[in-house]
Amino acid sequence: MKNKRQIIRRTLTELGISANLRGYRYIEYGVNLILKDEEYAYSIIKLYETCSEAFQVTKPSAERGIRNAIEKGWLRKNEELSDKVFGHGFDKKRGKPINAEFLAAVAEYVRGELDEVEE
Repeated sequence: MKNKRQIIRRTLTELGISANLRGYRYIEYGVNLILKDEEYAYSIIKLYETCSEAFQVTKPSAERGIRNAIEKGWLRKNEELSDKVFGHGFDKKRGKPINAEFLAAVAEYVRGELDEVEE
């Protein structure tokens, strides 16, 4: 049986987020925060604050790390999974999702995967 951490890591990897990027750890942590408390999905500043404290970096550094990882991953993502995660609510013409959209969508996808595992 897969646990939450495995599902998050597999999802991020398939979305093109390489584990060697600093932002990978921040994204993984941020998704966990949202899964524990949905308020983080609505307050990206609060998420950056908590992430920066956990990793002992500045808030801008946490934000930049997440943004950089998303930008790099977006170029090599699994299109099929990307469609599942971001669905119809994302305008592909605009390019990559912003940090808040990415984190919230991945958290929601992982929540659905966890629900399937529990059934």
